[in-house]
Amino acid sequence: GMDVLILEVQTPLDATDFTGNYPFASTFEANTAVAGFIDDEGYICGSYWCTLDLNYNISNYAFCNTGNVAISKSGEEYTVAVDAVDADGYKVTANYTGTIEEFIDSSAAPLSTKKHAARRFRFVPKKSSEKSITSLKFASKKMITSNKSLVKRDIMR
Repeated sequence: GMDVLILEVQTPLDATDFTGNYPFASTFEANTAVAGFIDDEGYICGSYWCTLDLNYNISNYAFCNTGNVAISKSGEEYTVAVDAVDADGYKVTANYTGTIEEFIDSSAAPLSTKKHAARRFRFVPKKSSEKSITSLKFASKKMITSNKSLVKRDIMR
């Protein structure tokens, strides 16, 4: 299997970077991290940790419901610190220092055609022999709901 951490942070529409502190919230307001939830169609959204099996199916997950994401930058390296708690009180923590690059899906329509479109970023591993994210703590499955609003979404994988 494979551990995956998805972080969705909301920046103001005029933001030029995504450094800052983002408390988890279900409001979709600017300057927050979107708490994890399952949408009306059954998709996992927002910020969450999950384990994928060998076929890339989600075998377990935990929503980041409360806590904080802190993102800072020094030179070309970012530091991302996650300290989150799910609805049952289980902790999801992670720390990363290194490069973050924008992820552009070649099969998707260009962002320039979408007003207020989400931008996706991903962590860039340093070397295959080095860990770029510390081990994530196990947490349990839960479901919450949320409302949508118009802010730019910066999604980190």
